[in-house]
Amino acid sequence: MPILSRKVNIITDAAGNNRKESALTKRQAVALQVAREEVLKLASSAFHRHCIPFFLWKGMDFAYSLYENPDERPMGDIDLLVPMNDAERAWTALANTGFSTAEEQKQLFTYGITGEAKFVLGGVLLELHTHPLYYPSLLPGTVPLPGILRETRTVCGYAAPCWTDTLLYTALHHADSSFLKNYQKTDIRLLAEKMDEKSWRWFGTHAAASGWGNSILKVLVCCGAEIPLHLSDTLQTGNRKGPCGTLGAIMKLRGKKRRVLAWSMFRKVITGMRFQGRN
Repeated sequence: MPILSRKVNIITDAAGNNRKESALTKRQAVALQVAREEVLKLASSAFHRHCIPFFLWKGMDFAYSLYENPDERPMGDIDLLVPMNDAERAWTALANTGFSTAEEQKQLFTYGITGEAKFVLGGVLLELHTHPLYYPSLLPGTVPLPGILRETRTVCGYAAPCWTDTLLYTALHHADSSFLKNYQKTDIRLLAEKMDEKSWRWFGTHAAASGWGNSILKVLVCCGAEIPLHLSDTLQTGNRKGPCGTLGAIMKLRGKKRRVLAWSMFRKVITGMRFQGRN
């Protein structure tokens, strides 16, 4: 049974592809917000039944925790972080609850080749993450991953990473982006305001350990975040080179994971050629 009316569903579907939620009227925005809350409850119940820990991150988390009114943030999708070891169980739990997804994503996601998978229920988008990056193997270093996070905070009754981890994940998520939207820059600035001296030192240590310290620093500066003077030196000393792009991800893999990704990419190319042939 769809959660939204047809009118709102049509707009939501377009928003999922084009990110044009500004076209929503106030009434439709409220309906979409309520629908997301209901979908989050369903996902939460499914995870609790299977004892799968999860954390809110990005979209809905930021809309509720960083802004006075959730409507102030143009994107409020549901983003959930789960430990990599629980990726397959989380996928199955959502699928059995009625969420639809592209089946070809499954092996890529559950093998850890991609760090994100998209699910839809009643026109509402839910993104499941095991890592801040879409291709985790591109990261030359390490970051603390879901399941071993030190502290949490609560957003609308759900657990979320502490502010320090949230800023680290978000800055890393944007580190390979060539363009950031205004609301994404605002997110970073607001997250930076939550930090204290102790938090910045922990952030600097782990951002440098990721191997992308300089890229993370560029994100912070680009967004106008207020950062301590010592952070620049810390991040610039923690850079390592790694392979770039999807090819780089394949080259870093071995055995079965490498075959799965190569075969998936081949199928996508063939599917695209068939689609073009029909048009």
